Amino acid sequence: MLDKLNLVDWGKLSEIESGAAEIPILFKEITTTTDEDILNWKLKALYDRVIHQGQIFAHSLYVIPTIIDILTYRTPFKAFMVSMLTHIAKSSNLQSEDPTYADLSREARREIGKRLEVYLALVTDDNPFVRQRTLELIAELKEYAAQTRTSLLAMLKSESDEQRAAEIRKVIAAIT
Repeated sequence: MLDKLNLVDWGKLSEIESGAAEIPILFKEITTTTDEDILNWKLKALYDRVIHQGQIFAHSLYVIPTIIDILTYRTPFKAFMVSMLTHIAKSSNLQSEDPTYADLSREARREIGKRLEVYLALVTDDNPFVRQRTLELIAELKEYAAQTRTSLLAMLKSESDEQRAAEIRKVIAAIT
């Protein structure tokens, strides 16, 4: 689940961007702790290293594949991870006058968009918070509407729960 983190030279990234070296340590602690208070503290610390005041950094791109991999496992913090992806996708870098920051945000959205099948699978998750956060992420990624709309329409046809169907219709409307 954390293999992709080993491919990054976090020490070198930390020389450029403070806090980057802590990211793989935080991921390891998050995936191994059983103490809920420690887990919540580590999740907040991870979030603060990846997204700061609505901005992302170069090292933020390197965590996206790991976050997506985590979403394919049964974890108690899946909704949090989907929210992190949504916040990365919505980063304020897009509005930056500096093209480097805007490019970074567009690259993050492309990286997130590579695994649409993971998010579409989460639309039917048993946890309502995971479903809600996932639908928010899909709605944010409007540039992938053509790929997600067809799948969401198929899900809508087979959804018997009216609450879930209403959630799916809301996202279809947002991406249309």
